Amino acid sequence: MVERSGREELMADEHPPLPRAIRDYEGWLAISMLALGRETGMLAAVLDEPVTAEALATKAGVDVRNAGAWLAAMTAHGYLSQRDGLFTMNADDVGAFRQFPYDLLAVVEFARQCSPLFPMLEEAIRTGAGVEPSVFHAHLGDTVGRIPVRLYEMAAEGWLEQAGVAGVLREGGSLLELAPGSGAALIHLASCFPAARFVGRDLDAASVRAANEEAARRGLSNVRFEAGDVNAPGEQARHDVVLVLDAFHHFGNPSLVLQNAGKALKPGGRIIIAESTATGDVAQDVALPFARILMSANLLYCMQEGLHGQGAGLGTTFGTDNYRKLLSGNGFTAVGHHDTDMGFTLIVGVRG
Repeated sequence: MVERSGREELMADEHPPLPRAIRDYEGWLAISMLALGRETGMLAAVLDEPVTAEALATKAGVDVRNAGAWLAAMTAHGYLSQRDGLFTMNADDVGAFRQFPYDLLAVVEFARQCSPLFPMLEEAIRTGAGVEPSVFHAHLGDTVGRIPVRLYEMAAEGWLEQAGVAGVLREGGSLLELAPGSGAALIHLASCFPAARFVGRDLDAASVRAANEEAARRGLSNVRFEAGDVNAPGEQARHDVVLVLDAFHHFGNPSLVLQNAGKALKPGGRIIIAESTATGDVAQDVALPFARILMSANLLYCMQEGLHGQGAGLGTTFGTDNYRKLLSGNGFTAVGHHDTDMGFTLIVGVRG
């Protein structure tokens, strides 16, 4: 019997178990490679067609040795395969970047942009004071708003059907969206319901300008965006629907927002709050498909914005039942909810 050294024993095991921290580190490195590829143009080039290192260097305008090193790293992470020096993006990954309901390029960009925020986040975690929304706008720009654009284009019209308001919009009703960000969802809905009128109110003036420019570029005259605080009263008793898409958990004073939303609605008008499906119970919510993303993004961004100025800091897992109680306590009746097949729940209330 031939004895083997410890190293030989280790090498004999083709897949030795790795600590979770190392596996997660590998994931961080993969995101870093994607981010570098996005910023240098290498990722776009390899998404278009198979490339050699030389061809990639020419297409992206980068150094050939660095192009080769990036291709090797992307192959090691499983995004590429190579044969005779020709590197090809795997078909599933091409499809994900181009068709997944969330914009994966924006996800990669978000991950890259978070690092400079860490000193502020560390202080916010120590003090509980949150982070001012303008700080996030300055660092993240429109990145967060771009992430769900495909999802909204795929699902928003159907969500309004589920919530029972599509009919009134087809007949020329009015919808106010609070915190529309890039305006992508509202612009899409304006094209789906040409007889209706749409207004988006957002705190960020730059986002409002960009959204109005995009609506004009598309020739949509039934939608406009205005800069304004969602905590301030708006147009009184004018709208049939108030919509808040994946944004309500950012609001520091949720009761005041709901009270003002109620004033903006006509009698019998409806508010629709779309939030990630959650219960507020960690033991249950950790089993959700996007739990790791949901809870991590909550600490990095969502809850910090909601805590600023001694805000409520609802967070991404506030929970459907808690939203229903919040609406019922602020003047809305017939409060119900609809689970979607996209990981969101629509909480719907009628103005009392």
